[in-house]
Amino acid sequence: MHGDTTSTLPNMKHLIDDEQVFAIVSGLTAGAEEDVATLSKDREVPFIGPSALLPQRGLPLNSYVFYLLPGLKEQAMTLVSFAAKKADPKKSRVAILCPDTEFSRQIAKSIEDQGKKLGWETLAKIYYPRERFNGAQYVTELKQQGIDTVFHLGTDADTGALFKDAEAAGWSPAVYLLGTLVGRSITELVPAKMKNQVFLAFPTIPADISAAGAAEYSALLEKNKLAATHAAAQASAIAAARILVHGLELSGKDLSRERLVTTLEGLYEFETGLMPRITFGPNRRIGVLGAYIVTIDPEKKLFPDTLCVLPHIHEC
Repeated sequence: MHGDTTSTLPNMKHLIDDEQVFAIVSGLTAGAEEDVATLSKDREVPFIGPSALLPQRGLPLNSYVFYLLPGLKEQAMTLVSFAAKKADPKKSRVAILCPDTEFSRQIAKSIEDQGKKLGWETLAKIYYPRERFNGAQYVTELKQQGIDTVFHLGTDADTGALFKDAEAAGWSPAVYLLGTLVGRSITELVPAKMKNQVFLAFPTIPADISAAGAAEYSALLEKNKLAATHAAAQASAIAAARILVHGLELSGKDLSRERLVTTLEGLYEFETGLMPRITFGPNRRIGVLGAYIVTIDPEKKLFPDTLCVLPHIHEC
């Protein structure tokens, strides 16, 4: 299933009602997560591997939707756990710098709630207009407040401006980012003086791709004359398809949607070759929990190290 967010739900209804598909694999759902999950549940059609920035989590569980990777809330909470281990929460002065959108506020709320659970006592929040990031103003405000830890949920352009103005002001806080929001261009923006001060969360890294997985991916692109212009989405779709095929094989001849759901609930450490191993359960619908935390080498413009792999916060 593919298309923009406005066509996601109509496309899904067409597949279910008109094409009468047995299950759905992969597909863009960002911006329509709740509607997609509700439709999948109402029609009792398994949906494996929807691409969602904010996958539904917690209880009551939607039995029919199986996400592969953690959403931005889960990744943000892993960043909080890492930050709390790196510096004493009771001594740190923490700020959340966030675009004033509902999407970003949901992530900021996860950071705030988890920070309070881990003992943060000083927490500043700045919500700024989406298209008007005033880095110099925010740097001045936060520096005056003695902020030493910043969680920024803006774009790479906003983050670059933050770094530039922080460097000009002689202010070097620890900065925590979500890799999905800033992208790889962030490697060009970190000042040399902020080496070992910038940390990013990613749900998966290139080292997760096995030799066999890479070979299968390349062969599939070559056979179908496809360009690797959306490699992450393509890899996720292949991984979801492998999970579906495995679930169908294990379900046996008495196949039903309910039986497939039950079978997938028993999936443990399944190797797709294209991402971390996938595990589902009766009360778990996100296949990979936690995130990788990486730092940037400003001189080499690379992500040099995987610093930490933390389990999902509820298992810490």
